[in-house]
Amino acid sequence: ELTFPDSLQTLGVNTFYHAKSLASISFGSGIETIGACSFYNNPELQTIVFRTSETPILTIGHDAFARAVKLTTLTFSNGLKVIDYGAFADCSALETLTLPNSLVSINGTGHYSGRLGAFANCTSLKQVVMGNGLTTIGDGYSSYSTKDPDDYATMGAFGHCIALESVLFGEKLVSIGHHAFSECHHLKMVTFPDTLQTLGTNTFYNNSRLDSVAFGADVKEIGVCAFMNCMSLSKISFEAATSPSLTIKENAFKNCVRLTSLTLSDALLSLQEGAFG
Repeated sequence: ELTFPDSLQTLGVNTFYHAKSLASISFGSGIETIGACSFYNNPELQTIVFRTSETPILTIGHDAFARAVKLTTLTFSNGLKVIDYGAFADCSALETLTLPNSLVSINGTGHYSGRLGAFANCTSLKQVVMGNGLTTIGDGYSSYSTKDPDDYATMGAFGHCIALESVLFGEKLVSIGHHAFSECHHLKMVTFPDTLQTLGTNTFYNNSRLDSVAFGADVKEIGVCAFMNCMSLSKISFEAATSPSLTIKENAFKNCVRLTSLTLSDALLSLQEGAFG
């Protein structure tokens, strides 16, 4: 068990790497930086609590708590500002996630091949509630192949969260990056806030139970293969917009074989090759 004082501000890289018996952690209100891989591969870790803080100062580094396969309790405070890529990847026992309003960004993986997104492969995760301060859900690895989107599908922020049923987006979300929710096979419905502008490559790729999607008026780009192979998708709607600014890119809704209702709006500027193939 670890209980840190409120005075603690920084934990370095690999600080408690592979601590085989560590079961619970309580962070104080002054924590600002949790370094990369600081609690990586803690196989008995079950509980992480961040004690009350009202000042958003905390950055959780990449892979900080990755592979905590028994983690079931994760309690954030309003001290949280940024979560880096892979921070909670492969936490396969985590079932629910509530992110605070202080969180601004879930960072992407940049150009590092093989890196997982922040919560990728959390295979028991069923429900996610995003905070109202979140603007960016970052990219997975940005290379892609339209011939084989599976190559990078699981690398996004919530990629391969195969049990995920419900996602509630906050009211300030602007962009969702590459592969962010690919292969979330139990996700059935998605409603985006009006603030959302861009979806990246493979964003909801191969979500076999997704049946309806509603876009707000400000959406400007739906990326390559964003909803490809969503075999249950039957309804897509776009809210009315005052000017044309939306591009639906190549293969965005390809192989959506059950699509029966498509309501476009005056937002539409460009339909690219195979968008509804």
